[in-house]
Amino acid sequence: MKSMYMKYFIRLFFLLQFIGMHSSGQEVADTIVLGEVTIFQAHIEYFSDGAKQEMLDSSFLHLLPLSTLSDVLQHATPALLKSYGSAGAAATISLRGAGASRSQVLWEGVPINSSTMGQSDVSLIPSTSFNTIAIDHSGAGTQYGSGSFGGAINLSHSPRWKKQNSYVLHLSNASFQTYNTYFQHTLGNNTYELKGTYFFDKSQGNFTYFDYILQDTLTRINADHNTYGFLQNFNYKPSNSIVCKAGVWYHVKNAHLPAIMGSYPYNHETQLDSTFKVFVQAQKTFSSSMLTFTNAWFDSYQIYTKKLRPTDSVYFSYNEIRTKQLYSSLKYRVYQLGPFTNHTEFQYMHSAADVPDYELEHAENIYSFINALRFTRSKIRISASVRKDILVDTKIPFLYTLGVSYHPSTLLLVFRATSSKKYRRPTFNDLYWREWGNPDLLPEYGTSHEVGVQSNMRFGKTHSVLLDACTFYSSINDMIMWVPVGALWRPMNVSQSVLQGFEFRVHHSYQTAHNITFQQKIDVDLHYSHIVQFDTDANNDLARGHQLYYVPRVSLNYAPGIEYKQVKFGVMCNHQSKRYYGINKILPAYTVFNAYIHISVADEKIPSVMKFSVKNITNLSYEHVRSYPLPGRSFEFGITFLIN
Repeated sequence: MKSMYMKYFIRLFFLLQFIGMHSSGQEVADTIVLGEVTIFQAHIEYFSDGAKQEMLDSSFLHLLPLSTLSDVLQHATPALLKSYGSAGAAATISLRGAGASRSQVLWEGVPINSSTMGQSDVSLIPSTSFNTIAIDHSGAGTQYGSGSFGGAINLSHSPRWKKQNSYVLHLSNASFQTYNTYFQHTLGNNTYELKGTYFFDKSQGNFTYFDYILQDTLTRINADHNTYGFLQNFNYKPSNSIVCKAGVWYHVKNAHLPAIMGSYPYNHETQLDSTFKVFVQAQKTFSSSMLTFTNAWFDSYQIYTKKLRPTDSVYFSYNEIRTKQLYSSLKYRVYQLGPFTNHTEFQYMHSAADVPDYELEHAENIYSFINALRFTRSKIRISASVRKDILVDTKIPFLYTLGVSYHPSTLLLVFRATSSKKYRRPTFNDLYWREWGNPDLLPEYGTSHEVGVQSNMRFGKTHSVLLDACTFYSSINDMIMWVPVGALWRPMNVSQSVLQGFEFRVHHSYQTAHNITFQQKIDVDLHYSHIVQFDTDANNDLARGHQLYYVPRVSLNYAPGIEYKQVKFGVMCNHQSKRYYGINKILPAYTVFNAYIHISVADEKIPSVMKFSVKNITNLSYEHVRSYPLPGRSFEFGITFLIN
């Protein structure tokens, strides 16, 4: 029955393609406006009608100088963050409770998730290098391919194409002997732009915490780290029809890994992470079409060491891990005469990993074909897309996405709906880890459905309110989980799970007659993500209906703020309800409050901004991950110099 419906869908899709190529009308623009934010939709994002997408632009990002992506997402959204300790510790992000390996992170549209673990360490991503962070909660399978059940985050920099020659220097000092600095330069005019960010930070991470396993108050030791690197963006526009982009990203982090709760505190574990990324892109616009070529190369290197005692001359464990990725894509979009737009894309991804515990170096080559069609009228937009990924000896399902957005002219509402088939390939660790891996794993697969409504209202010149509400449902079949098999733990296709929930957003802004601006943002996520079936004799009864691990039922983010002349003040509140880290094993709920104040100092030559912030105001003891304590109250003072 399913195959029959798929045949009908494919026939209908290509019939629409034929109609689109023989219709008449006018060109379709590439820009939509949501509230006060203008979004340039490039490539396949143009066909994501019905999807829920949030944009964090430079107006918000500058509130968190030298922050990593993990800091930004924790302050700006109720997204589920898992941090393994103090500043500089590894951190992952989970969208809609799907898990880090089912939440894609992309740089300029190129996926950067690790091929070995299937996830991204968001503590390694400096937010100051990007002027737009886009969160696509819907994560269409045809747009992102493997691993987007939870959604996707795209990091990008858009040039301003104006004459500029500016420099920014930021210096800050924070608790736990933490020092941060970055230098940024921008040079450009209407044909080119060069923007580079150079960053360095270090911290001892020596905070005090209560070890509830040992029932003692301890000071964190062997938790220091230092990070340095740069990200350089190049943009060149020799004519109105040709745009070239390129980026170079180099990042190094040296860290000691402190002991977890309940264990010997004077351990000696270290980890060095080094990554080099580069991409180039060329785009040519014709009278009614556009051709885009993108090529990217990523090279990552990691060394992990462990000694049983700091004085040991021999390592208990020493691992060198190297991964490489090559990405290429060719995209051709045709703005047909009429209400139809067509997009065709070919992608190639080569991933290779040299890991001692794999015994052999492993690689995979994935070829992808994508085709999308969009129908646009004044009140309605409909998009349909299909995707086929090809990997030798792996059965990958045919993917599709359908989306619609409808804007009645008599209402200040936009209704949207989308449906997509998705999948996730097993990671290299799942497949090839010596003695533990399982080379017979199948890809996960399932469908996602979503319905939402948005209203953007203005009341005169003083009030603006943005409301957004949506409900979603996703199924994951052949879900991969690590389960005990005899004396070992192995990944198995043993679970069927459901991700479902409700998301609500309210953004309100009010400006008084005295130019005082009040802003507040409330984001609430309700999750009922649970295991439907767990195919092992020992755990099925207990696991069936159990909430997925580390997924709270309630996530809330509240951020009120006030701005008057040169002063900005704000508070950020993040609440996560109780979470499970095992069958009926609970981490308690927590609510964390942060605050900041910014004071701009006007100066004709070198204006500056003084910034003071307090994190975890109530000095709460809490965890994102079991046995990994997080810092108590901390302070940071910084100053940013602006030279034009």
